Amino acid sequence: MKISILKCPYCGAEINSNTSGKDSIFCPFCGREISVDDCDTKEINVNVTDNQTVNKNIRKSYYNEGSVSHGVAKQMQHKYNFWRLIAILTFVLVSCLLFPSLLSRCNKYLGDISASESRQREEKRIEESIRKEEQRIEESIRREEERIEESIREREDSIAESIAVSEGKIKISMNSSDLIGKDVDLIKKQLTAIGFTDVRIQKTKEHKFYRDNLLQSISVNGSFSFRESDFFPADVPIIIFTE
Repeated sequence: MKISILKCPYCGAEINSNTSGKDSIFCPFCGREISVDDCDTKEINVNVTDNQTVNKNIRKSYYNEGSVSHGVAKQMQHKYNFWRLIAILTFVLVSCLLFPSLLSRCNKYLGDISASESRQREEKRIEESIRKEEQRIEESIRREEERIEESIREREDSIAESIAVSEGKIKISMNSSDLIGKDVDLIKKQLTAIGFTDVRIQKTKEHKFYRDNLLQSISVNGSFSFRESDFFPADVPIIIFTE
């Protein structure tokens, strides 16, 4: 069996390799690619008994060639990444120097975005301020309307009171619902003191003896409901009911 022994033209090392069908190999010592045609080559015959040793040497040579090839490729990749980064930085620098208008446009665009955001915030602030002011005005108008209505109501009551007094009527100054459960004698004295002349107490049940003397209901001119602002003639019949 024949194998080739090549001498590396760079480092001078001898390389045992099977070069059949190959145009180049990598030197396992210096890592450089070697052209088979450019190397000093000699072939040797190997006995069949040494076949195992030859195969071992050939496999070792292939392994060394593959390792060197991988290392070279990795170095080339690092160099490529480095020069690509340099190219990108150079392009950016040249663009900034040769195209200042592009940079100014970018700054203007960013400035427009910032101004737009500021304008939107200001518009929201103004809208919120307007909304609060409208609420304040509405609340002021509502309070003023209530005050005017109260003033009108008081004025109407005053006029009605003046008319009633001129007609000889008396303001009862009591609510019918507030008198329930009160002492009937006390209520009669109060009504008489106001000026009413026809105040009577009427029992709903006849008892020989009774403990309480409390008001169950009261009618003024036949009505069991009246307000303290109502006016009645002095001789209107007032009946106080009790048990």
